[in-house]
Amino acid sequence: MNTEQPTDRGRAHGPAGIDAGFLGRVHRTGIVLALFISLATAVYIGPWWGFGFLACSLWSVANLWTLDRLLRTTIRPEGTPLRVVLLGVLVKIPVLYGILIAMLVVGHFPAPSILLGLALPLVVIVLKVAGQMVAARVSGPGQSVRTVDPS
Repeated sequence: MNTEQPTDRGRAHGPAGIDAGFLGRVHRTGIVLALFISLATAVYIGPWWGFGFLACSLWSVANLWTLDRLLRTTIRPEGTPLRVVLLGVLVKIPVLYGILIAMLVVGHFPAPSILLGLALPLVVIVLKVAGQMVAARVSGPGQSVRTVDPS
């Protein structure tokens, strides 16, 4: 049980690690990395590779953000009207997955750029959690961990 007090930004320090703003930081970091990596791959590998990575990684970040919003709206103590949940699902599935299908069919992007772009938010999540675990180990048991998040 983590008995430490949260900071002024509402984040508790310590082994808990994942707070309410975690996915927001994942979204921001994913967008920044998508821009940098796509620019680098467009220059060094080819423009279609860079554009494919950018399109798919931004789609993946948007999909994660939409899922996050939908779950936060649905799972609230006061409840959510069914029509709001259905509207969210009816917008998310056809729009986002329609865009993905269009990118895959019309885009002619290299397959590795598509796969790596779609995996970008998952990689960001793994790296952020690993960084928090390393910071907790370095600080030692019973000490407060104060990680610096650049996002």
